[in-house]
Amino acid sequence: MNRTMKKLLILTAMVGMFAACADDNTMSIGKEGSDVLPDGETASAQFFATTGGVSKTMIDGVTLLWSAGDQVALFAQNDNLQRYQIEDNAHGTQSGVLNLVEGDASGNGVAKNWAYYPHKEEISCSDAGLVVANLNTEPQVYRAGTVGDKAFPMLAVSEDNQLQFTNLFGVLVVKLTGTMSVSSITLTGNNGETLGAATATISEDGTIAWGNDPVTSTTLTCTDPVALSDTPTEFWIALPPVTFTKGFKLTINGLDANNQNEVRTRKTDKTVEIVRNSKNTMKAFDPYVWVLADFENGSIPLRFVSSSQFTVVDNFDKTGINASDKCAKLFVPGTTSTSGYIEIDFNKAGTDFTDDISEYGHFRMKVHYGGNVSYFPRLERFDPNGKSMGTMSPLTLLEKNGEWETLTFEFMGRAYAFFQPRMMKTEDNNNISGYDETTNNRTIYIDDVELYK
Repeated sequence: MNRTMKKLLILTAMVGMFAACADDNTMSIGKEGSDVLPDGETASAQFFATTGGVSKTMIDGVTLLWSAGDQVALFAQNDNLQRYQIEDNAHGTQSGVLNLVEGDASGNGVAKNWAYYPHKEEISCSDAGLVVANLNTEPQVYRAGTVGDKAFPMLAVSEDNQLQFTNLFGVLVVKLTGTMSVSSITLTGNNGETLGAATATISEDGTIAWGNDPVTSTTLTCTDPVALSDTPTEFWIALPPVTFTKGFKLTINGLDANNQNEVRTRKTDKTVEIVRNSKNTMKAFDPYVWVLADFENGSIPLRFVSSSQFTVVDNFDKTGINASDKCAKLFVPGTTSTSGYIEIDFNKAGTDFTDDISEYGHFRMKVHYGGNVSYFPRLERFDPNGKSMGTMSPLTLLEKNGEWETLTFEFMGRAYAFFQPRMMKTEDNNNISGYDETTNNRTIYIDDVELYK
């Protein structure tokens, strides 16, 4: 390679899967530093960097854009590290000139050009690949609608001066609503999955081999607490390619509405895969509310069990408090005695979330009895050993006036294993029996089953 050349063209395809910036199809990579050339000094070499085009880093037509100050670590067919920075006029575009900031190509030769974004000093190169220190071991810093600064590494390898960058990581997008102000979110795999390490070797195809001192969690921190609202706020957590074979746990730290410290957790035991060059977006949730079921997907969640006919149907009464398209129908056939119970297992394997119920204190659902039936539902609770802790009455009695109402129970926060709402009880806590065609007394409708703090 001619080490005295004045220019070297590098094509980069650091297109990404993220939308932030001015529209939904572009995202700035993120400002990497403030190093600039001294006044009057010119670069000894330049790289022309272009993002865009169709490549394996182009996801859903969303393209990464350069930001002023972006820097890359470059090994120009030798093992001596050089630092390059893109010119400010490339900010927000797909192309620009990279100028040499420091370093020279005076090291031992390697067969190819290797480039890594973002620039870091703790990196070395050989024909076997790059050895990067402390890859994904430091907290990521929240930025609205995108990945944190320096949190999303990319690699380019070439035998000539045409370098095409590819993403090394994927992203999990956590969407939150509610009244909490979020200071940090920590993600931990439930099966000890490696998410970073003190050393990592990156091969030419982008495969990461973890080395010393692996870490099994990663944290996204907010410079200032981010206030949530009814509109979902997205928190982007950059992750290496990984399969969470037993799901993961989110620990959300922040402040409550009274500006007091708050810690909320949310877990899933479902297998979740993070794929390079792609994002996995979670359904929005309120850290204070655990939605057990809303039935909008047309199915009964696995954690719900009933010995009767329990199905998803169209919401026949969209007036009042429930405008949902779907709801659940519980029908108990026959005329024998029944309490009309539904069992809700909080730790059912394969469900969207399993959680510590002790973080909550209330259980609620929307109910519709159809006819004007005078029932007095109860809630039976069971401890982790399956022992009944007795039944309890709701906070307020239902008016049972043939429209949707909210049924709410207040329970002491503790580790219950499952609940059994018993929907067809009389005022003296007996089961109902018989069938009345006029009132349709063996049918009820429920929706939006939730736990909340």
